[in-house]
Amino acid sequence: MANANRWSPPRLVVYGITTVVLNIGIIALAFINHDYYYTACIQLSQSGAAMMILANMGILMTILLGKLFSRIFFGRLRAIEIERLYEQGWFAVTETCLALAILRDEFDAATLALFVFLLFCKVFHWIYEERVSFMEQQTGLTALFLVRTVSLSFILASVDFIMVMYAIENTKRYGPTMLVVFGFEFALLLVRFMSTWAKLMLNTVDILRGGEWEEKQ
Repeated sequence: MANANRWSPPRLVVYGITTVVLNIGIIALAFINHDYYYTACIQLSQSGAAMMILANMGILMTILLGKLFSRIFFGRLRAIEIERLYEQGWFAVTETCLALAILRDEFDAATLALFVFLLFCKVFHWIYEERVSFMEQQTGLTALFLVRTVSLSFILASVDFIMVMYAIENTKRYGPTMLVVFGFEFALLLVRFMSTWAKLMLNTVDILRGGEWEEKQ
């Protein structure tokens, strides 16, 4: 795991530079071949290679945004948290590929974006659960930890609830669609969040009372 952590930043830098250069190249080529913005965009949208390169740019931006949010709400991740992300991440990616294969008739750019967003949310739920579990090993709480955790709790709960309600409203209007799957996934995340939130409250009270809250047992 130490080797993986050591080599991850260089790989990300190489991936980022390559993606940016390729995106600049295909966009520049499209505008060189076409005098008008609309026709250049049509060429990009009809090219499978161009769409793949543009999708990689979206993935890169998602990774960078995830790293930024992770630093804001969690600070430096512990080794066990990184290991858990690798384990659950591979499982989630495999699950996503199977779902995409099943829903291939409805597959489009919006579907891919929803799956990436779902995976993005799952990652923060996993780290959030690990941090709450780690509280049991702590003897004190800092104001920064509480602010970070409560802020993230509000964001995660809001996102889960909004996505569930959006899926419900969409189903009412258009009938069962692919969004039913996403609504179910976000509903599961919301249920897990409520369980973790209850655990957070119990751990917080226990720590503030010096670990003498026998009712928790």
